[in-house]
Amino acid sequence: MDQRRINFLKNGIAVFIAIGICGWVTYGLLNPKITAKYNDSGIDAAAGWLENADRQDFDVCRKSAVDSYGWFDWFVLDRKSLGKVKYRALVSRQDLSGAAGGMKRYELKFGTAFSETPDPESNVFERMVIETDGCSQFKVIAADYWFSGNLKFSKYQVTECEKARIMAIAGDVWKKIDARDIAFFKQTYAEVARQPDYFQWFKNFADEARVSASFRNLFEILAKGESSPRKLTDLHAGIPAGRTGFKSCDAFYNFSVSTNGKIQNFTLVIFLERDFYQNKSADWKFSGLSFRERKS
Repeated sequence: MDQRRINFLKNGIAVFIAIGICGWVTYGLLNPKITAKYNDSGIDAAAGWLENADRQDFDVCRKSAVDSYGWFDWFVLDRKSLGKVKYRALVSRQDLSGAAGGMKRYELKFGTAFSETPDPESNVFERMVIETDGCSQFKVIAADYWFSGNLKFSKYQVTECEKARIMAIAGDVWKKIDARDIAFFKQTYAEVARQPDYFQWFKNFADEARVSASFRNLFEILAKGESSPRKLTDLHAGIPAGRTGFKSCDAFYNFSVSTNGKIQNFTLVIFLERDFYQNKSADWKFSGLSFRERKS
């Protein structure tokens, strides 16, 4: 009888241990955490700050946020739209100037995979600019999300007011094309290349030789003969997953060039964007173009 009680007690303890292990594993799967320690109080504090955001403890995050530019509300919206964390690891740390006395300022990037991004590999950088004294003081100057690879886009219907503004900007671009003003496009592309490139769209914009060759090709085509009126055929507007403070729009124009009775048909796409992550009143801006011949 005593042996049966002992065996029953052993089995009960084993069951409780098994339940505890299963619960611990399940909690770990449902609540992923950065378990690695980086032996740096600033980096570990930043990782903990992001983990609070994972749990949507945004009030806790806000206590450390220096929201000089109104970025925190956009950060919250972006974080909610990305879904659950699958993976996170520090990929870079860069020293920055401008820290307050006794503090150091860093830009940190964590490579992270989220449930709402289609690529199973990490294709999101969580970027943070922090200040820390290496001990107890920790501040977040900015935090946002940078992307690479394929993205999910939510279709966005531009308003009539936005459409009018987009067409006005596109009209100005056409004037620069007609004037063969390659200097304007070089300057514009150089400015774009200096902007935050959240999606790695602009990596070729700083290549002056490539930009010049592309526009010379377009100008040569237009110089061949008589051009037809440009017709706006479509607007594709969208909001990328995880970038609620950003809109993009592609304006499609069809035109033809007649040379000695031979007609060539073309489509030119003007790319525009509106980035109001830190500037709530930001306007639509021209950010590039492409063109192709339409074969019948």
